[in-house]
Amino acid sequence: MKIKNLILLPALSMILASCASVSSADSSFYRIDDPISSSHKGEHSSDDYSSEYEPISSELPISAFQFSVDGVNTLRNPSELTHSISYEDYSSESFLNFRNKMKAFSSKLSDIFVKKYFANDDNFVMSPLSIEMCLGLAMRSAGGETRNEILAALDMDYETFNANYKLYYDYLYHSYKNNMGFTTSQLLLTNSIWIDDDITLKDSGLDALRDDYYCYSYDVDFDDNNANANQAIKEFINYHTRGLINPDIKLSPFTFFVLMNILYVKDIWNELGSDLLYAPATYKFTNSDDSKSEKRLLSGYSVEGKPIVTEDYSCFYTSTLNGYRLYFVKPNEGKNLKDVFSKDTMNYVLDNKNIITKDDEKMEIYETNCYFPEFNVAGDFELSEVFHDDLSIDSMFNPATCNMSGLTDREVYCSEIKHLTKLEVNKKGIEGAAVTYMAYAGAAGPGPYTLIQDTFVVDKEFGFILTYGDGVVFSGIVNNIDK
Repeated sequence: MKIKNLILLPALSMILASCASVSSADSSFYRIDDPISSSHKGEHSSDDYSSEYEPISSELPISAFQFSVDGVNTLRNPSELTHSISYEDYSSESFLNFRNKMKAFSSKLSDIFVKKYFANDDNFVMSPLSIEMCLGLAMRSAGGETRNEILAALDMDYETFNANYKLYYDYLYHSYKNNMGFTTSQLLLTNSIWIDDDITLKDSGLDALRDDYYCYSYDVDFDDNNANANQAIKEFINYHTRGLINPDIKLSPFTFFVLMNILYVKDIWNELGSDLLYAPATYKFTNSDDSKSEKRLLSGYSVEGKPIVTEDYSCFYTSTLNGYRLYFVKPNEGKNLKDVFSKDTMNYVLDNKNIITKDDEKMEIYETNCYFPEFNVAGDFELSEVFHDDLSIDSMFNPATCNMSGLTDREVYCSEIKHLTKLEVNKKGIEGAAVTYMAYAGAAGPGPYTLIQDTFVVDKEFGFILTYGDGVVFSGIVNNIDK
């Protein structure tokens, strides 16, 4: 009897763009139909939940999720569509607690990555949100000690996580258009499970993933047509990340199934999609090895607040048109970025109360313009050690202890966890995607205040955090601006 592998592929963002047919000597994989982009009914920032809005996928045709291998449609079971989110949902104590827990876990993950993967001359980016979304699929599919270990890492109980995961998905997922009909901002998520066609999984588990975790089901033949199965997953990821991630998928013929989350983000700086202007001067950017690079820095739009300044670092942010915040953390002279860009720093920076917008005693309000460089970063990580050593998720790596009883009672174990990311920040805006997979064998105040204007210049090595609402979408390090 052959032993099959269970594969959890938490991937990044699903993007809905047109994609050409792909064919090779070994396989013929193609998208059946182009998805149709739809706009929200009205424009909302991530902090505006005073009324309901319609999410994009409520108008998305099912053909957007239909993929074919050698002419056979792989879609087994479509998920339901995302829902609107009301102010009552958004402001509930349970959901607020969930978001705070996820934010704390994002800081913990980022801290782990900095400690493990920091190199003085290298840049990297990771997506806490992608990993979190995938862990949710794994948690719901697991049982016993495996589920308990995942929940302990997240610092949550099962009832809280299960009740709020879907709401969190709705809270973050969006696609906005401007008055001219052009898409200006997206945070697109896709959950899916890819099942070997010889394997029977529990209907109750698949139904729970579909109903509570927005998870689509697909059939492929990992055993007898392994090349086609791998090609299908590769092209699915490439398609839903708008070509940002084109992974080399080599899942074995013994694969049982793959759990996947895909995340894609994009936004522009202004309503017209115009380029940001450059700062008036050229700056000497100081890399982590103390080398200098002459750089023109982009001049972000002024936003409320003044920079956070501590004895170890300074920090401020720039904002996109639709509410993404890109924070920059600069180490002070004589301080090391690896030590400064820590869990405690992230928790402090992401607490909006620590950005001072006015001083009532001095009758001053504050506004800061951030000068920052364009940059393009990517990451490719194997995370088994992170899960085992840093998150204490151990049982899934041992066939004797791994419990995925939400989907199957057969013996499975995790043999590989990969995390792939890409993020670009330029004069047009931001765009990024991430993939994670786990193989088993992310107005000024009133009154007569004086406006105090400042400029925060990112002219040396920095850590960065990209957020949307309370979701930490990406975080990373830029040690060398020329890489």
